[in-house]
Amino acid sequence: IYFPLPASQDEFRLIELLPASEFKAPIVCHLIHSNLRSPPKYDALSYVWGRPPFTVLIKLDASPTFAIRKNPELVLRHFRFPKEKMVLWVDALCIDQADRDERSQQVGRMRDIFQLFESVLVYLGP
Repeated sequence: IYFPLPASQDEFRLIELLPASEFKAPIVCHLIHSNLRSPPKYDALSYVWGRPPFTVLIKLDASPTFAIRKNPELVLRHFRFPKEKMVLWVDALCIDQADRDERSQQVGRMRDIFQLFESVLVYLGP
């Protein structure tokens, strides 16, 4: 699902959250590769990760069963629009959590990522 991000090119990922008119509709997202030098407009999400192993499944690109923790799923569900796509930076989805090298690289870029967003959406829980 994740294509490698070139370490030397200031690249990072965003997600495109597809709209849904019903709150309980499945979460569907697409990954977008972007560059810190010319990113699209996006919002960043800030939330409490929550405890594993309470995971839920969302649709992320070609994977109809991508597991994430409940809190980021709730954030996406609460903030998505009924008729418009959203471009977001969500650490749990935009960083390949299974790749230690990428995690380290992207954590080092978080300051830049957070400086470039349009707004930050904060979710403290239900």
